[in-house]
Amino acid sequence: MTTPYKHWTIDDLPWDKIDRSKVSPDLLKVIKAAALVEYGADSYADYLCKVFANDPEFQALARSWAVEEVQHGKALGLWAEKIDPSWSMDKAMAKFRAGYTPDHFTGDIDKSVRGSRSAEMVARCMVETGRTEGNLQAHRRRRIPSLQTFL
Repeated sequence: MTTPYKHWTIDDLPWDKIDRSKVSPDLLKVIKAAALVEYGADSYADYLCKVFANDPEFQALARSWAVEEVQHGKALGLWAEKIDPSWSMDKAMAKFRAGYTPDHFTGDIDKSVRGSRSAEMVARCMVETGRTEGNLQAHRRRRIPSLQTFL
């Protein structure tokens, strides 16, 4: 008999195990940046749904993916706030969005800015590959001792 999958929540994470002394300033910067990017996935999913307007199955997958990415961003942001109480995820996100909103996220674009749907997916894969490799390298070097369960 298999146990049904229970999706994680932010409250499930071991916040009491965070050890600020093991977090370098460089790592904190990377986590803050990752939190902002992940938290902004809903805007990217909106754009993808315009590019794939005639593909409701893909749109559903993109929306589901965005929910997960936003949750990652919230978790990373909360982690960063616990490491650096002077930093606010909400304030940083407002500043980030004010300074970075690509035209294709807000306009009436219905085609990929990368030239094709295939190119859009290749770009997405490259971002995910780079992020995954970075996470693996950090994990191998044990540079994220209190964040390992998040990545």
